[in-house]
Amino acid sequence: MMRQNPKYRDMNTVLFFIPIFVLIALIFVPQIALSEQSKFVSKWGSYGTADGQFKTPSGIAIDTSGNVYVADVLNHRIQKFTNDGRFITKWGSYGTADGQFLGPSGITIDASGNVYVADSTGNRIQKFTNDGRFITKWGSLGDKPGQLNEPLGVTIDPSSNIYVTDSMNGRIQVFSNNGTFLTTWNTVTKNENPTIVPRGIVIDPSGKIYVSTVDESNDTKDEIRVYNNNGTLLMKWGSRCFISTGFPCNPTGGLHSGQIGNGLFYAPTGLASDSKGNIYVADTTNNRIQVFSNNGTFITKWGTSGIGDGQFHNPRWVAVNDKSGQIYLSDSGNNRIQLFAKPTVLVVKSR
Repeated sequence: MMRQNPKYRDMNTVLFFIPIFVLIALIFVPQIALSEQSKFVSKWGSYGTADGQFKTPSGIAIDTSGNVYVADVLNHRIQKFTNDGRFITKWGSYGTADGQFLGPSGITIDASGNVYVADSTGNRIQKFTNDGRFITKWGSLGDKPGQLNEPLGVTIDPSSNIYVTDSMNGRIQVFSNNGTFLTTWNTVTKNENPTIVPRGIVIDPSGKIYVSTVDESNDTKDEIRVYNNNGTLLMKWGSRCFISTGFPCNPTGGLHSGQIGNGLFYAPTGLASDSKGNIYVADTTNNRIQVFSNNGTFITKWGTSGIGDGQFHNPRWVAVNDKSGQIYLSDSGNNRIQLFAKPTVLVVKSR
């Protein structure tokens, strides 16, 4: 009988065990995330004051018809578009009267189509119909319950309660949809630097609340923090990483591996959740979007600094349309909205 060359015998042994190793990984590894990057579809907007132009677009939200609402910060207005970027209407101007704004930031929309805007420098929340008619408002400058100091993010839960990142007060405040104060909790925990600022906020389908935080003392606590609806901190992930320098990103596999800073952030802002509970983060100063499972496992990312399609200059907010499979980004420094196809994501959970 011909004896097999030991080199090939060893290779066959390795090939035999590969499927076993894969099976073990699928059984015992907490989560394995396989994905592709999101694909650029289209864009709209440029710098200016005309319809469809922007001066630092920020908050972005989608209604049940797929229409897209954008907080046009330095034009002090809200603009509304079709899902492919055709201008529909606008409302707002500079000022403190009802329906006017001082730097509007986050937006959310309830099941009836009413639009809630974090009027950031105006230190209030304003509520409108979907065509911009003023309904009500609440908030004033201060640190008492129900008062606000530069609210940035706003989101809504299935009971139509409104959650606001009260950024300069370092807390989350919760209101009914007509502005009645319900509760509050601090995002700064014991022994933490009081300069940790909450920015973006979103609620996933299970009811968990995700908040992006930035440490303005130049510390490392640029994180995503996860809470239940009583304000109990459940988990957090991330740290500060500036990918333009690679420090302190602790790259996996070397500086040019493409893995620099996965799961780390520099000044994250807007958050979004899809129907599966995946969390999308606008990693603003790193000029990219990162996607995570609802327990913080990194899934995918896309974007680099620049003006080309799929590149960003300080992306501020992100919104996901599950029905159409589209993702909208406010590319703030480039004064435009970019539209992407939702990436194909497979997350294999532990058994």
